[in-house]
Amino acid sequence: EYLKNLNQPIDLLSHQTAIRDYVAAVGTETEEQATKKLEEQLNTVHKTLDGSLNVYLATPNSRLVVSTNLGKDNYELDVMNNDLSKKSWYQEAVGKQAVNGVKAVFQEPYIDDVTKKTVVTLTQEVIIDGTFYGVLGLDIEFESFQKFISEI
Repeated sequence: EYLKNLNQPIDLLSHQTAIRDYVAAVGTETEEQATKKLEEQLNTVHKTLDGSLNVYLATPNSRLVVSTNLGKDNYELDVMNNDLSKKSWYQEAVGKQAVNGVKAVFQEPYIDDVTKKTVVTLTQEVIIDGTFYGVLGLDIEFESFQKFISEI
C-alpha cells in the first residue's frame, strides 16, 4: 500500500498535459513559459512528499526539468554531455508494466553524490495519448522511506 501511495503523485503527474506542452515547446518561443508551468507541477509533487529531494522529467532528447532543494547547478552538470536515455533508471522505467497497481520502478538505494545521504529513486515512463514523452523521477531519502514503512 505504501508503494501505491508513494507512486500516486508521480503517476498523476505522468498524465499531465504540462509535460506534453513542454516537450512540444522545446526550441520554440514558448519554451520558457511551458518550462515554468511544468516546474510548478513538479514543485507541487516535491512539496507534498516528506523526504523528497528531487522530482524531475527527463525527455528522450536529454532535457531535464527538475524541482529540487539541492540547487539546480548540481543537476545541470549531470545532464551536460550525458544521454539521459542511456541511464539505467531511465531505461528500466520504459515499457514497465504495472505490478499490483504500481507502474513505477524502485531503484536500489544508493549514496547521493550531492547530499551524501542514502537515497531511493522511483521512476516512471510518461505516455500521453500513446506518445512517449520521457521518464519522471523522484529521489527520496531512504530514511524517510524506512520511517514510513515502519509506521504501516
